[in-house]
Amino acid sequence: MALPWLAALKIIPWKDVIAATPQVVKGAQKLYDSVKNNPKKTEPPVSSEEIERLHHDPQALRNHVQALHDRLGRLEQEQRTSAELIRDLAEHNERLVAAVDTLRVRTRLLLRVGYGMAIVVLVLAIHAWRT
Repeated sequence: MALPWLAALKIIPWKDVIAATPQVVKGAQKLYDSVKNNPKKTEPPVSSEEIERLHHDPQALRNHVQALHDRLGRLEQEQRTSAELIRDLAEHNERLVAAVDTLRVRTRLLLRVGYGMAIVVLVLAIHAWRT
């Protein structure tokens, strides 16, 4: 039973997995921090009074538009970071699935070889017993 695990340790590209782990963890931490530091707002972004004030004050309107532009930029950056993290995780998952599939094939081969050897040993034992 220990043989498949030993094969898994040899087949899985641990060097690549270990090398990429800090980047994935760092990306996940950045994403978590950015989400944690931006609490969700339950109120509408702009109240009716604020809209009326912005309508009459061009400078306040410019400032508000700039703030929205900055917020949009941060959201786009978070989206890119999330997409990169998801891509990295998907690539790692793909490599691990390929390694597990290889293990499955090798395990079947090993079982067949083991059954064959058991049959050969049984035949030799019967032959030795008869002679």
